[in-house]
Amino acid sequence: MGRAVNLKIEDWVLEDKNKILLMGNPNVGKSVIFSHLTGKDAISSNFSGTTVTYTFGKIKIGDKDYTLIDVPGTYSIKSTNDAEKVAQIFLESGALAIICVLDATCLQRNINLALELKNYNIPMVISLNLLDVAKRKGIRINSKILEKELGAPVVETVAVKGQGLFEIKELLGKILDGRIIYFNKKVDKDIWEVSGEIAKKCVRYESSNLSFVDKLGDMFLKPFPGVILA
Repeated sequence: MGRAVNLKIEDWVLEDKNKILLMGNPNVGKSVIFSHLTGKDAISSNFSGTTVTYTFGKIKIGDKDYTLIDVPGTYSIKSTNDAEKVAQIFLESGALAIICVLDATCLQRNINLALELKNYNIPMVISLNLLDVAKRKGIRINSKILEKELGAPVVETVAVKGQGLFEIKELLGKILDGRIIYFNKKVDKDIWEVSGEIAKKCVRYESSNLSFVDKLGDMFLKPFPGVILA
């Protein structure tokens, strides 16, 4: 586990030109991916003037060390709340690359953030996470179509098992040493509309084989009409 300390943001974190940003919606498995990639030597800090927490640590790619920053989870980069403002500040401070984590069980909403990130013209690797949960729910995603539509490499991951994380580091290495050239195209249309179009192209649904625990969770997330849950 990383050691948590209450610090104001250090100037060097924003000024660090060797940083990689780990971004995604809340509860998509970013912290698990961060722990796998950085190990135990990580620091959690409050961004000055807010209660928003970010975490940073070192990640070794090839023979070089980089700073990996677990940016607060956010659904957008529109600066409507503290988490979004902090995410925007990190993006505008410059980064070598972004690892964007998508929740495979709720793809359209997650694609929305990925499309916003494309507008910053920073090389990006997509982690398509929680695939094991998606499969149990009968959700099938064609990652090759998703990769083509987003214009960024997509790695299928199950972070809690460490699956796909080595491939993420490999892709980052190729981006950072120029073996993968990143050509970005900004999204001019309505981003939510484009997100829906992409999701329709790469997602299909089959009959699910949910476990009792999964079904119970769905019942609490989507209660029956007329049932009041405290």
